[in-house]
Amino acid sequence: MLSYVLTDQPLVATNSRVAFECYFLAIAFTCLRYDARLCLLAGGLAIAEYLGLVFLARSMYDMSTLTDGISRYGEFDWGSIWSRVIVLSIASFVSTVIVMRAKDLRKLSSLDRMTGLFNRGHFDERLGAELNRAQRMQEPLSVVMLDVDRFKEFNDRFGHSAGDVGLRAIADRFRQMTRRSDVVARYGGEEFVFLLPDTSADTAFDKLEQIRAAVEALKIVLPKGQGDASLTVSAGIATFPADGTNAEELIDEADARLFRAKAGGRNRVAGRLTLGTARPPQPSGLELTG
Repeated sequence: MLSYVLTDQPLVATNSRVAFECYFLAIAFTCLRYDARLCLLAGGLAIAEYLGLVFLARSMYDMSTLTDGISRYGEFDWGSIWSRVIVLSIASFVSTVIVMRAKDLRKLSSLDRMTGLFNRGHFDERLGAELNRAQRMQEPLSVVMLDVDRFKEFNDRFGHSAGDVGLRAIADRFRQMTRRSDVVARYGGEEFVFLLPDTSADTAFDKLEQIRAAVEALKIVLPKGQGDASLTVSAGIATFPADGTNAEELIDEADARLFRAKAGGRNRVAGRLTLGTARPPQPSGLELTG
């Protein structure tokens, strides 16, 4: 379009439908990046560029006299110019709203509705991405499989609504004790999984031991006036690259260590070298305190 201005064809630059519609394609393509800021940037640049060309053409030519010989492009008219600017603004706004809505829907599809944590599908996707990053950066990556001890007994004793309350309370504690870069997901039922980027085996063990102790100390307010109760968790940790170099190996090793922790008495964290526990688990795994 700038070349038309510089080659004595300013009406082509300001009124050409083919060239002008390229702006819409540029704005539409930015939606594929799922970034609302890019949509706004693309729309703003399109409007700024178009108006810049219009003012450049007016500064170089007497636009009111340029109609003969190229009448198929019409005449220069400010009403038409501003209508195009408005249309570009609307296109930018609509593309931004579409991207924001799509991101909201994508986020909802990645969450577990009951706990508000990520779901297994999102975890699997992030695990692959973080493994690739750990391989490139030569950094450790820890995967944790965690299970609520004797959760079926808890449900049988207090009811399924109490079980839901317990899982949500534990999920809240997980959120409070993990970093923004960590991924915590509900893997299924009462089983959870952690993805801890740039975290060594020793650091992961210390972190999970803190989480285990915090869950053990958590008082779960039961529904229907049943008082308070507590739950415990067991966890197994696997770390890239010592315990596996792909997602399947890490998950399998973490799951095997979770089984060791449960077989060792529950309320424990099992790493590569130790089962570890702060104190012997309660005989029943359940404690009614009120």
